[in-house]
Amino acid sequence: MCRQTTRPLLAWTSTPEAAANRSCGVRSRSTDRSAARQARSWVCFLHTGEALGLVGQTIAGLVSLLTLIMVWTGLVLAWRRIVRPSLN
Repeated sequence: MCRQTTRPLLAWTSTPEAAANRSCGVRSRSTDRSAARQARSWVCFLHTGEALGLVGQTIAGLVSLLTLIMVWTGLVLAWRRIVRPSLN
């Protein structure tokens, strides 16, 4: 495993080959990557809530909770509309 002696800069990322080999390898600047790859990495961090820190993770958690509530209410409405009339 590679041990970093200094804090990595946010503008630098390791290459996929270095990650696969678990070595320090050659590092590339984020500006050297294509715009699509940069956007994909930002979308990934926004999706998990990591891009905005604790606030982003809290928002992501609340959205997940609201999603569960919406699924539950949908199942209850389906039960009342479809299953309950067929039992009578």
